[in-house]
Amino acid sequence: MDLNLSEEQQHLRDTFDALLAKHCTVGHVRDAEPTGFDSDLWDLMTQTGLVSLAIPESSGGAGGGLLELGLVAEACGASLAPVPFVETPVAARILSSLGRTGQALLDGVLSGEPLVVFAPRAVAAENVAPVVPFAAVAERVIALHHDRLLMVTPPLPLPRKPNLGSGALADVPIGSSRNLVLAVGGDARRHFAEALGEWRAVMAAALTGLAARALAVGVGYVTERRQFGRPIGSFQVIGHRLAEVATEADGARLLWQEAACAHDAGDPKAATLAHMAFLFASEVAERAASWSLHFHGGYGFMLEYDIQLFYRRAKAWPLAVGSARGELQHLADEWFAPDEEQQWISD
Repeated sequence: MDLNLSEEQQHLRDTFDALLAKHCTVGHVRDAEPTGFDSDLWDLMTQTGLVSLAIPESSGGAGGGLLELGLVAEACGASLAPVPFVETPVAARILSSLGRTGQALLDGVLSGEPLVVFAPRAVAAENVAPVVPFAAVAERVIALHHDRLLMVTPPLPLPRKPNLGSGALADVPIGSSRNLVLAVGGDARRHFAEALGEWRAVMAAALTGLAARALAVGVGYVTERRQFGRPIGSFQVIGHRLAEVATEADGARLLWQEAACAHDAGDPKAATLAHMAFLFASEVAERAASWSLHFHGGYGFMLEYDIQLFYRRAKAWPLAVGSARGELQHLADEWFAPDEEQQWISD
């Protein structure tokens, strides 16, 4: 598998890097913390073509794939962009896969109205889609309820749930909402499973970007902070630890790119690779932010220092699908379940 980027992909990455450097500074992230959402940035990214990026040209999109979407997500993760750069493109890809049924809904989504997000967790027994990212600001939510894939129009506004990452999270009630059935039975479960795999792969890219930027913040601090007459970054225990994290971040990047390419190629191992990429990137992001914060000393826990922004999101973002232990169990089921159980998982 060739993971070298084409000239067009490099240009795409550079374009969004420049856009986010100007419009999603740390100051913008701090300003968005009360709501978890920057509507101006979202309007700009929608106009730039984020939502349509990984949609086939036949459906009105740019014709890119999950790799291109991941390149943008990595830039968004590095900038801590407070917009649904994963959930809305994944929701749009679901609609584009539904043929004529989804196309009528997709046209509005590509233009940014309504704002639709994907719920990574299936609806719970209480008829609630729990802690859906950006549901507090979304107008529609695509969720799996038993054997039905629904587009939910929840009563607005939904109360934002307090959370470590200052995200626009909300529980989405199903029973008291207007629901449009998109698919049923095996088709519904298949569309949801495919979307969840895509969500994991793209979120892995975002977490890789977060890890790389958190590492850069840590390196910047230990380069300037002096102790005993020299920068603390020159101490072996610090330099070695940060070098390990840098190597892990490179590995996380290669793994999410492999997972994205596998999805684009229709590889049957794509879902497993997405699981692996997501879990590894989650671990690397937390380690990068944790060690960078640790080397800040007591300053790392102060709100005035930027590293705490990365640390809190490195902890919070992966929890959109539940605990790491649950994810590991799911991955183990994919690898080691008996053949009949593996068939059920793939259905």
